[in-house]
Amino acid sequence: MTEEGRRADWIACGGDTDGGSSMDVKRMRPGETNEQGGHRQEYALQRCMLQQGYRFTGYIGNCAKPYMKAAPRCGAP
Repeated sequence: MTEEGRRADWIACGGDTDGGSSMDVKRMRPGETNEQGGHRQEYALQRCMLQQGYRFTGYIGNCAKPYMKAAPRCGAP
């Protein structure tokens, strides 16, 4: 796997070109708050990368914290 390949996969999954991720207001659902939309979009990005065989490594937050248990990178569906 090359850096270019990982970057292309990241972008295809909805990540930003700079390697980060940010909420896209154009993909907000009616009645959704910014926080809800941001979490939904971030979780979709995580699921996409996991489905392609990537693993989240290094510091990814404490998966034992209640709010992190909803994150796909912490094992949530």
